[in-house]
Amino acid sequence: MITNQKVFAVSLLVYLSPMVLAAQKADVPGSKDHSLISRYPGSVITEYTAKEYDEFLLPLGKLDSGTGKFAKSQHLEGKVTRIYYEFPPNRSVLEVFRNYEGALKTAGFQTLFSCVNEECGYGNFRLTSDKAEAWNAANERQLSAKLSRAKGDAYLRANAKTTTH
Repeated sequence: MITNQKVFAVSLLVYLSPMVLAAQKADVPGSKDHSLISRYPGSVITEYTAKEYDEFLLPLGKLDSGTGKFAKSQHLEGKVTRIYYEFPPNRSVLEVFRNYEGALKTAGFQTLFSCVNEECGYGNFRLTSDKAEAWNAANERQLSAKLSRAKGDAYLRANAKTTTH
C-alpha cells in the first residue's frame, strides 16, 4: 500500500524596516536569529514569534488587490519563525535586500519569487493564521526562497521596505 506522506517545512520570515527608534538598542526579550540566516549588521529584532507547528502561505506571484490573493502561492505547514528586524537608518532598502539575496544564494537557497514595488502588487493578505500583512509597493522588495535539505525543506520569505511609525 502506498501512503501519501506530507513533507513539513521550516519557514523563516524576515521583515526589514529602517530603525526609527534610535533609543532601542537591544533585541526584544526571548528573540534570536534563525540558524539558517544571520541578521544584517546593526539590525535589531523588534518582533519575534516561533511556533512548532503552524501554517504559512508562501507568495510565489503578485498580490491581487481586489481578491487579496496571490497569483501563485504555496501552502506550507510546519515550524514557523517570524522575525522583524529594523536596520540602521543610514542603509537603503536595496542595500539590505541585496545583502540578504547574496547570503541566501551562498547558503544554497533557490529563489522562487522576487519582486520590487508595483511588481509585488497591492493589498492586504494573511500569510499565517494569526497575522495579517499589507503590501503597499512603495520602496518595497519581496523574496521567497527554498533550501532543499535531507531533514526537510526550508522556506523563507524576506520583505524589505521603508516604514514610518
